[in-house]
Amino acid sequence: MEAQNFESRKHLLEYDDVMNKQREAVYGLRRQLLEGVDQRDLILEDYVGGILSTLLDEFAPEKMHPDQWNVKGLDERLFDHFGLSFAAGGIKPLELGRHDLGETIFAKLKEQYEAKEKILSAATMRYHERMVMLSVIDGLWKDHLLSMDHLKEGIRVARICAA
Repeated sequence: MEAQNFESRKHLLEYDDVMNKQREAVYGLRRQLLEGVDQRDLILEDYVGGILSTLLDEFAPEKMHPDQWNVKGLDERLFDHFGLSFAAGGIKPLELGRHDLGETIFAKLKEQYEAKEKILSAATMRYHERMVMLSVIDGLWKDHLLSMDHLKEGIRVARICAA
């Protein structure tokens, strides 16, 4: 019985360590946002670039011939995510290789972002970036904490049933 209690406390401590690292990461990012650290490069390079890469992997895989790409699906998803369509952007996907297609789409997305920034002003754009990121991070963090509470409750119930 004592060994079982020791293992339970050990797992609880490991769980707390993981949760603390997650908490530090989330609160560190929130602190940067609240302090006004510029997130433009993070948004463009990491987030937009990451989403675009995922879309290309899904609809235009590297190992697939361009004739087999799901160009219509990619166009729809680009429009859903970014408001960019091939026709409006003057992009002809089947005339480009996958790498060039990605570079062309990213360049168009960057142009759109910069055009919005010119309309709003750089300071206003940075403010909106921070507010949107804070909102998303807070929502995702709350969802994560709720999921972890459900997981802990499920584990507790399973232990009670097993005992």
